[in-house]
Amino acid sequence: MKTLIQLTLLTVIGLGFGLGFIEGALRVFHLTAPLQYEPNRWYGWGHTPNAVMWRNQDDGKVEVKINSRGLRDIDYQYEKADGTYRIMVLGDSFAEAMQVSLENSFPKLIEAALTSKQALQSSRIEVINTGTSGYGTDNELLFFRTEGSKYKPDLVLLEFCICNDVRNNWFELENVDAGGFRKPYFVPGQDGLVLKNYPFERETDAFTPIKSWLNRHVRLYPFLREARDRFMSASSGTASGIPLDYRVYLKDYPESWETAWRVTGGLLREIKKEVTAHGAGLFVVIVPTRFQVRSEDWQQVLETYSDMKNHEWDIEKPNRLLRQILEQEEIAYVDLLPSFRQYAKQSGAQLYLASDGHWNQEGHRLASDILTEELIHQPMLTGKSSQRICQTYPEVR
Repeated sequence: MKTLIQLTLLTVIGLGFGLGFIEGALRVFHLTAPLQYEPNRWYGWGHTPNAVMWRNQDDGKVEVKINSRGLRDIDYQYEKADGTYRIMVLGDSFAEAMQVSLENSFPKLIEAALTSKQALQSSRIEVINTGTSGYGTDNELLFFRTEGSKYKPDLVLLEFCICNDVRNNWFELENVDAGGFRKPYFVPGQDGLVLKNYPFERETDAFTPIKSWLNRHVRLYPFLREARDRFMSASSGTASGIPLDYRVYLKDYPESWETAWRVTGGLLREIKKEVTAHGAGLFVVIVPTRFQVRSEDWQQVLETYSDMKNHEWDIEKPNRLLRQILEQEEIAYVDLLPSFRQYAKQSGAQLYLASDGHWNQEGHRLASDILTEELIHQPMLTGKSSQRICQTYPEVR
């Protein structure tokens, strides 16, 4: 028994020294885990304020800094200076843009391009990026109500990703991907959408405070958790079945996806009301997926998942449905798909990272060029009268 106790103590001490050594190395070499998020009872979650991390991407190593209010941007005061025209970007991981440096993200590229234009009315242009991974239109609406509107934007640029925003907006689909509730949600009602589970209180257990402390103070903890998640994801992968997010391209939707689109339309209507009530304009940018831009990528998907051959697919259907909603609600927008397709075909350039399907630096540059060209013709920015609602696609340079 004494020998067993001694061996146990030696094992514990050895593990302690080993884990301590790894923790120390992470701190000495300034290694950080993937960016952490914190629960928020009003809109689901947000970035941990003042967090800093480095990401290894196809294009190189990228530093990601979160400001004091939890945005992937520099610090801004709620009050804006006189003569300032302020644009707020709402969106998900495409707007968050952790795959590129802040100055190479499309919000900051737009800011620089608009600042250089001499014809604008304002002496100063500010583009505030509030993009956050995993957000749907519901998160973005609730974020604007409780936090975003405090910045008093003149224009709200809503980034809508075809890849998963429709799924994000309907809790029955979102919960399949997330493994349960993680935010307030909207359901169709007789007089519009009804907000449920608001404010959102996470179910907690006795270990939740411990996990939160470890997440904030022990760098090894999120590394081990990330490794666990990657292992579970890899071990559960299968080529049979249809990945949830690819179902947005089905030619005929099941009822759950029809409902998701009804909720999406209602959310866009509510965002327009909310933004307009705060004296701002709304402009939507439709972000295509790499499967829509490059037919080769979509064919690879069809070959990878055998069950997809048993269904009919319409790769442009979600864009058509979204454009119909925006035109019905008279919301100005630009659909990037035609220009991205044309550019990729003409130049042969890769616009998306192979590792995670987000834009690379070239993708952000192209998006910013298209958006800048479109925004300078919008009456909400120039002060000139116009009936312009949809984009006429600029020539791809």
